[in-house]
Amino acid sequence: METERPDGSAVSAGDTIAIINGPARALLTGERTALNFLCHLSGVATATASLISAVQGTRAQIVCTRKTMPGLRALQKYAMRAGGGSNHRFGLDDAVLIKDNHIAFAGSIQAAIERAKGSCRHLVKIEVEVDSLAQLAAHWRSASMRCCSTT
Repeated sequence: METERPDGSAVSAGDTIAIINGPARALLTGERTALNFLCHLSGVATATASLISAVQGTRAQIVCTRKTMPGLRALQKYAMRAGGGSNHRFGLDDAVLIKDNHIAFAGSIQAAIERAKGSCRHLVKIEVEVDSLAQLAAHWRSASMRCCSTT
């Protein structure tokens, strides 16, 4: 196989991206599956590049979910990076993500954070998903008062 365009390259209709040689039967047998993979993963990279472009000039980061199609996690996460994005979590064990249902169960963002800290290793990253900027601001103010108050 000869690669004509590196991963992450912008391409147009009719561009050659690779040249593959081999027995016709083998090539035709794998052609449709290969094209479906290529189209899907190119779509992920293209959508990611579009989002990256939309937030250019801001501090926003485009990251992917761990929820991928069965068996395709590594490929889909690679396509995300090829489009200019970053990978978030690969599984449930590499970070803690506190969501709205965790906050509701714990009673507050701070209570959910404390509960998470009590059940994971000290180097595990804890992230909190909020429903609004107001919820973030309220937590930030109360956390700042607890952590940074002077008397």
